Amino acid sequence: MANDNVSIVRKKASQGVYNLFQKMYHSGNEMYKMCVVEYIKAYAVSPKYTQRQVFVFMIDPIVKDFEAFEENFLDTFFSMVDERVPNVRILMARTISKYATVNKQQSNKKEVAAFLANKKI
Repeated sequence: MANDNVSIVRKKASQGVYNLFQKMYHSGNEMYKMCVVEYIKAYAVSPKYTQRQVFVFMIDPIVKDFEAFEENFLDTFFSMVDERVPNVRILMARTISKYATVNKQQSNKKEVAAFLANKKI
């Protein structure tokens, strides 16, 4: 369903992946955790913009779990900064704003500020 032609279906399926991620990430089983993380990351490097968009949908709620996001998806997410499709860039900007908000209390503020100041989104 995450590859459906209808955007709302992809978005809802992405929310289901978040629930799966939560269960696997906190299960204590490293193999399950890595399988789900790699599954999600695969969408970020897809040649189809709709799948890159799904990647952003998938990690958007993960931002609330700051440690999980930073540990598993921050580098992949920031590697997409030169995304050529405006719809994906808009979703990324929304997610970055959530990340910056969540990250306010963390020690990583300088990194986020530098990223936002130096990159076009």
